[in-house]
Amino acid sequence: MKWEQRALADCASFFSGGTPNKGRPEYWGGAIPWVSSGEMTSQFIKDTTLQITEEGLSAGSRLMPEGTIFTVVRGMSLATEFRVSYATAPMAFNQDLKALVAKEGIDPYFLFSALRSQATSIRDLATEAAHGTKKLEMERFQSFQILVPDLDTQIQVAKAIRNYDDLIENNQRRIALLEESAHLLYREWFLNLRFPGHESYPSVGGVPEGWARKSISDMVQINPKVAFEKDRIYPFVPMQALSECSMLIEDTEERAISGGAKFQNQDTLLARITPCLENGKTGFVQFLEEDKPVASGSTEFIVMRSESVSPYWVYCTARDEGFRKHAIGSMVGSDGRQRVNLKCFDSYFAFQPPENVLNDFDEKVEPMFKEIQLLSRMNQRLREARDALLPKLMSGEIQV
Repeated sequence: MKWEQRALADCASFFSGGTPNKGRPEYWGGAIPWVSSGEMTSQFIKDTTLQITEEGLSAGSRLMPEGTIFTVVRGMSLATEFRVSYATAPMAFNQDLKALVAKEGIDPYFLFSALRSQATSIRDLATEAAHGTKKLEMERFQSFQILVPDLDTQIQVAKAIRNYDDLIENNQRRIALLEESAHLLYREWFLNLRFPGHESYPSVGGVPEGWARKSISDMVQINPKVAFEKDRIYPFVPMQALSECSMLIEDTEERAISGGAKFQNQDTLLARITPCLENGKTGFVQFLEEDKPVASGSTEFIVMRSESVSPYWVYCTARDEGFRKHAIGSMVGSDGRQRVNLKCFDSYFAFQPPENVLNDFDEKVEPMFKEIQLLSRMNQRLREARDALLPKLMSGEIQV
């Protein structure tokens, strides 16, 4: 089995994308996924926030087939990372990306894995561009060398890596389904008031007996005090550790507690600054260990803790569209640095359920929350194992 150095230009064809005119509504809202650099945060691209029409495609972009490798070659993100993603469906893309299609004799997933294994070295090729951004010059990128074995070996290596990726992806799908199930139950019980036995509850003005209409600040503690030991190292949660679509809090750090938010397990973290709140950054704390039951985080977090409801109810409320619109509508400050006005929690009202209904809800969703955290830890171990194996497989040090 012989491995040889080959330039990327010998392994893949490079394609450029583009952005259809934003002022032409006939170009947007179609059925063709359109990838921008901001969405290049996942290793696999399935769908996109924006879609274009056939007219938009012909007017300014390019459709690439499934199995295309997208890379970010321009933008702020290149200062810290080289983003590369694998398309699992045909899609178009913008001008900040390059699309790579494997040439004959090159396995697409092997090429994708090779780029991932060399991400730091490729990022270091980027040069300064306008307005503090970075740019990856095509001549340097296409000349970058990777080790390539024969096609059969490529396929074997790619299969070994994909086994890890598929397990991680499957767990991520399970996490998304579990979270959506919890939110559906919350909306059905506490917004639509179709909780178990609702038919037999007497009601006054459409409100079930025993359900009290209260402000969020009457049911939830906002930024509660947390005791901690000075000069001790605790977990620290930066803003980027919060997900835009999930309760998971990942990629935490270790720091001595000073300023910023302080919290404990079963607290909800809500981003209070624009655009983080609008983008959905919200987390549920359940990763802390017994020996370190306290953590700190960004000064731009609002900590929400259950007082007369349940922690799971609090998190689901923080993710609810109506609540988020209310919080966003309260934001004050200069453009680009607006923050939630904490008085908004006094003016947002919800129904506090009776204790038996809350207990029933907790009994159903608590296992979902715990399984989400378990799957997250499993994925972390899988990533660590894959990332340790990847450079050894891609260099030929370890044979499949």
